[in-house]
Amino acid sequence: MVVIAETIDNISDIVSSPFDIDLFYFKKSFQEFSNDTRIYKIALNILKIFAQTIILAITFPFKIISIVPLILTKLFNRSHEHLLKKLMRTCVFQFAVQKEGAVERFLLRRSKICLEGDMCHTNTIDIERLKKSETILKTLGGEIEFSIPKDKKAKIRHMLLSSDRMEKIIEDKGGHWKELCIEDKDELVTLSKKKDSKKVLAIYSDENSPTWLEFSKNTLDKMFWDKKTLIDENGKTREIFITNYHPELINDHYCFMHSHAPSVTIEMERKRISQHLGMKQDICIYDYRGVYQSEGSPSESGYYLDADSTLTYLKTKGYPLHKIWVTGFCGGAPVASYLKAKYHDKGINLSVENAFLEMIPDMIDNTPFPAKIIGNFAKDSILSKDEETRSLAKEDYFNTSKKFQSLSPSKEFPSKVIVLKTATDITVHPEASKKLIDIASKSSKTFFIQHTPNKKGDGHSLRPLEAKEVLEKYMQAIFDRKN
Repeated sequence: MVVIAETIDNISDIVSSPFDIDLFYFKKSFQEFSNDTRIYKIALNILKIFAQTIILAITFPFKIISIVPLILTKLFNRSHEHLLKKLMRTCVFQFAVQKEGAVERFLLRRSKICLEGDMCHTNTIDIERLKKSETILKTLGGEIEFSIPKDKKAKIRHMLLSSDRMEKIIEDKGGHWKELCIEDKDELVTLSKKKDSKKVLAIYSDENSPTWLEFSKNTLDKMFWDKKTLIDENGKTREIFITNYHPELINDHYCFMHSHAPSVTIEMERKRISQHLGMKQDICIYDYRGVYQSEGSPSESGYYLDADSTLTYLKTKGYPLHKIWVTGFCGGAPVASYLKAKYHDKGINLSVENAFLEMIPDMIDNTPFPAKIIGNFAKDSILSKDEETRSLAKEDYFNTSKKFQSLSPSKEFPSKVIVLKTATDITVHPEASKKLIDIASKSSKTFFIQHTPNKKGDGHSLRPLEAKEVLEKYMQAIFDRKN
């Protein structure tokens, strides 16, 4: 009974704390009421539960009110951070994140809200148009194959177009791809035997067979070559497609491996393909992991491994590294630079367009609020979450400067670096190209080519090579020739 009395005293302490209830008289009368220990214990437990229930009923709402703000704050911070990271990834990787979820697809459709101005221009994927473009390129000999990067976390789709294979296809269709000496008069051209006549590379047929006419209409006409009417010495007319205006500059054969902008697929690069095939050079373009039919989740190191996988594929096709140009536009430039840095001592060459030297200061910090804040806050979202992927390719936030720091001239395989810039590009810091030239000149022969377009506004998405005078300078740099 002494123990039971102490227990009741404890309950009295519990209850009296919040309510100031004195149970002394209740305890005394209850003990007098019954000496049956069993009944006393049962009643005591009921009293204890009743008292605790009252306390909980009064204090619980206040506890909930104090906890809810903490829970909401944590949830907001997590969702806020998560959304900003998705926004950053969408701006940087664009097409590569469209399969990741509805948020990415929504942001991709409205990606100009994440980076004012122009982050490699926002395109949309039109599957039907891509299929038509793929058919055109395959008709010219384009071969599509897939490769697996070293991390085995992706499947990369690439297309290789060979000028030799294309020329054979043209001949099989009854045509020719040869140098012609012409006198150019707008849409009409005539053959010329004058020494100062203009030489061009042109595709044509002596006979307009049904096979040739179909090939001309459905394939050649869809490429970005100048179509003109040729009048020969007999007065006979035929259509010709001029693929290049400076064949006299061409003195070697290369393969150009291109890393495109994040908002482009292979099939969207027909202009670039036309330019390089038109010089009777080979070209290979690939899609990063996550883009169109390539599989995998994008990241900085993932992109590097995708490019390396494509380069390995070209080596299996017999291209020595010193006969390969790795090229890149905008976000593709640091990816191409990664290959340049890795295989510099083997003579690999580099050409970049509207490129930044360092992504954070040259592009992210060059954007207005709030893009600048978002980019710096969520920059880690572009890095790989996979430990093996990170271990296979060093990440530096797409920093070409760091990649080139340790390079020195190679005596056995000297190489070249071409930097092309659109003068009206305001998306990338205006000094980025000059800084890139300065650091590249310490290890390679460098060429700087600038294009000033007539079009107003941000010229970042304007491809410098689409200007004929720029393409000529580009060829002079590649082949070490001058007119």
